[in-house]
Amino acid sequence: MQLILPLILFLVGFGAYEFFETRRAAYKIAHRIHVNGTRGKSSVTRLIGSGLRESGFQTLTKVTGTYPKLVMEDGTEEEIYRRTKANIIEQARMLRYAADRQVDAIVFECMAVQPQFQWIVEHQMVRSTVGVITNTRLDHLGEMGNSLEDITRALCNTIPFNGVVFTSEQKMFPLMEKIAKKRGTQLIYADPETVTDEDLRGFRYVEHRDNVALALAVCQHLGIPREKAMAGLHQTVPDSGALEVFDVDYIPYKRIRFANGFAANDPESTILVYNLVLERFDNGGKRIIVLTIRDDRLERAEQLAEAIVQHMPCDYVLLVGDSTDRVHDVLTALNFPRQQAISMGVASGEEVFEMVLDLTDDRSIVLGIGNMVGKYKSGTQIVNYFRHRSHITPKLEEETRA
Repeated sequence: MQLILPLILFLVGFGAYEFFETRRAAYKIAHRIHVNGTRGKSSVTRLIGSGLRESGFQTLTKVTGTYPKLVMEDGTEEEIYRRTKANIIEQARMLRYAADRQVDAIVFECMAVQPQFQWIVEHQMVRSTVGVITNTRLDHLGEMGNSLEDITRALCNTIPFNGVVFTSEQKMFPLMEKIAKKRGTQLIYADPETVTDEDLRGFRYVEHRDNVALALAVCQHLGIPREKAMAGLHQTVPDSGALEVFDVDYIPYKRIRFANGFAANDPESTILVYNLVLERFDNGGKRIIVLTIRDDRLERAEQLAEAIVQHMPCDYVLLVGDSTDRVHDVLTALNFPRQQAISMGVASGEEVFEMVLDLTDDRSIVLGIGNMVGKYKSGTQIVNYFRHRSHITPKLEEETRA
C-alpha cells in the first residue's frame, strides 16, 4: 500500500508533464493542419504538404494511409516504425519531433478512429490552426456509429475552436456547419468545380478533383497564389494506395489494363472509382473486378459484393484473401452468375495475373478493390505484380492526364 500512492502521484505527474510538453511543442509550430474524413485523407495530406513545400514553407507531413510515413522538409520519405499497433501517443511524439526541427508547418492525417480519440488528438495535442474534413461516408460503422449523421458527428470531433475548417462534403455540410458555428469556427466549402481539366492533367497519377480543390483552398488560405500552389500540388508523390492505371501487353494479342482502386474501400467511394475508371480508361474489353477480403473487414467485403451486383456491372469477380467462399455465396445469393464469381482464396499477385490472363480474350480492364493491406497484403501484392509487368504507353499516359 505504501508504494501505491507514490506510484499514482508519479503517473499523474508524468501525465501532466506529457500534456504540457505536447501543448508547448504544438504552439512552437505556426501552421498546424489536421486532416480528417472518410476517404482521401492521405492524398489531401500529401497534396497540402507538397503545395506548402513548393511555396517555401518548411513542412513536415505525416500520413497513415497504406503505410505510415513522414514526408520530410525536402520531400524525402521515412517510414514510421511501430513496435505495436497504432496508438495516438504517436501523434504527440511526432508533434515534438516537428517542433524540435523548427518547421513552419505540419500537415497531419488524423490517425484516430474512435470518436473520443479523435477529440483528444485534436483538442489536447494538435490544436490545429486549419482543419480539413474531406468527406463523410458509411465506413467504420462499429467505431463511429450506424448512420451517416453519427459518422459526421464523429469526424467533426476534429473541428477546432475559433478557427477555420475546409471540406468538400456536400450532403452533410449543414450538420458540419452547425457544429462548427458552436465552436466559433468558419466552415468553408472547397468547390471541386474550381479545379479545371488542365489542373488535373498536371498530375502523373489519377488524382480526384475533390482532393485537389481542398488542397488548393488550404494553400490559398495561407496566402499562396493559386499558380504557385498548383505547381507544388503537381509535384506530389502519391500514396501507394492512390488510383493508378497500368497497361500490360502480355503477348501481341492480349492487352490488360489494370486500375488500382484498393484505397477506396467503402461502397460509395468504390462506385465512384469504378465509374471514373470506365469513363476515362475503358478499353472495350472484358470487365474484371478483383476483390480482396480480410476477416476483420468481412462486413465491408459483403457490402462491396452488393455494390458490385447493383452498381458495378462486370464479366467476372475474382475473390482473393480470407473467407472468399462466404463472399462468393453473397454474390450468388444476389443473382450474380456463379461461374463468373471465382473464389481464389489466398492467392499471390502472380496467380491473380494468370487468372486474369486466362479470362482475357484479346483485352480486359481490371479494377482492384477491397484492401491494400491485411494479414496477407493481397492488394499490395497484386498492385506490385501488375506494376512490374506493365509499361505506361504514350497513349495511356495521355489518357491518364486527360
